[in-house]
Amino acid sequence: LDVESKLPDELKLEFFIVRPEEKLAALLVLLQTVIDSKQQTVIFAATKYHVEYIDLVLDLVGITNTYIYSNLDPSARKIHAAKFGTGKVKVLVVTDVAARGIDIPALDNVISFNFPAKPKLFVHRVGRCARAGRSGIAYSLIASDEQAYLADLHLFLGLPLSIATLKKKEGTIGRIPQDLVDAHMSSLIVLHENELDLTSAQTTIESAYKKYVKSRPAASSDSHRRIKQLNLNNCAVHPVFRANGYEYHRYLFLDQIRNYRPNGTIFEICGKNKSPEYLMMKKNRLADKHKIELYRQWHDSEAKASTNQGHRRHIQKRNRAEEAQNGIAVQESQKAQAADEVYIYAPQGPSYRAGLDLTGDSEEAMNSSHVKKKWDRKKKKKIVGVENPRKGKNKTKSGAWIPSTYKSDRYAQWKEKTKTGANYDDDDDRDEGSAPQGETLSQCN
Repeated sequence: LDVESKLPDELKLEFFIVRPEEKLAALLVLLQTVIDSKQQTVIFAATKYHVEYIDLVLDLVGITNTYIYSNLDPSARKIHAAKFGTGKVKVLVVTDVAARGIDIPALDNVISFNFPAKPKLFVHRVGRCARAGRSGIAYSLIASDEQAYLADLHLFLGLPLSIATLKKKEGTIGRIPQDLVDAHMSSLIVLHENELDLTSAQTTIESAYKKYVKSRPAASSDSHRRIKQLNLNNCAVHPVFRANGYEYHRYLFLDQIRNYRPNGTIFEICGKNKSPEYLMMKKNRLADKHKIELYRQWHDSEAKASTNQGHRRHIQKRNRAEEAQNGIAVQESQKAQAADEVYIYAPQGPSYRAGLDLTGDSEEAMNSSHVKKKWDRKKKKKIVGVENPRKGKNKTKSGAWIPSTYKSDRYAQWKEKTKTGANYDDDDDRDEGSAPQGETLSQCN
């Protein structure tokens, strides 16, 4: 079961911090600039509407691809999977639900267009490449609302957050050069203006993504806190785009301009040297110089500590789990020796965590996930299962179903108290007994 939290050594992870509106342009940068056109690539999207939208855009820009999602016709599913399996097309766009059961032995790249909310789901995605000693790369596009899930993933894998900086040439988390993104953004704007189907599909995925956000699980509060401290939006250009020396110095110069923060305030820069505002700010800066330096040192130390915090927490958590399992196993072995019988102990925790619940890729599946889980007042938690709508209700003579609380049995109690039913029986007996006398009188007449 521990294999679910491990990745092969031949697999390389790359994470790109992008804006939500620039995700599609970033995807085109990866497909046309970074990834070789002869390599097989699988793109994972959140819903089937995202799959159809990405497929339409890739066709318009000249990238041959195919797609699979859960509601696709079985015959079309086989045809599309065969196209990608035989190598007729090099790009496959799928959802997590549809990708289960598809075996791709020679997969080179995996792109997460929408970052998964569960770390185990990420392992399932990227585990499809780098098999049998082959090398593979997993690219992930991280928007601002998905950065906390990135911290959860590194906690789950026990890896530090390796952020690319201007001085460090190595790192797994970085940005895509803005000029490359802007070039593809301009072409996408032209496509949306000329293609009506593309505009309607974009409106559909915006509403579908809102429902997807409501149905996906939330990230941990610790991850939100760590991401807020790190501020990944200000990271440097990813090392993947630093191969060319001239381009590297160009991006370095642009990043320096982008991250430039003046030391003085507006009163010091724009004011005169002898103005009252300038003299006041100069005096305050000299008084608070020591505090400012201490704050900068504290901020740098917090950033360095948070990168290694995930690895330490993962080790501590794993050690506590192993100690707990060993303690339970010892207790079970003592009970087995006392009873002179052989027991097979299987802890429920790891087997329970081995399960993986996937978020639906269609509107019906996402809505049904809310219906299936109901709050149980006795168990104090949400349980899976749809309750009977007629449970706890009684059917009236008119055919309407009303709650059982409306039934007070007042009529039955009144009937028992007044003995009304017995009086009706006595009246019936009297009527039956008087009938023969009437017949005798009629015969005498």
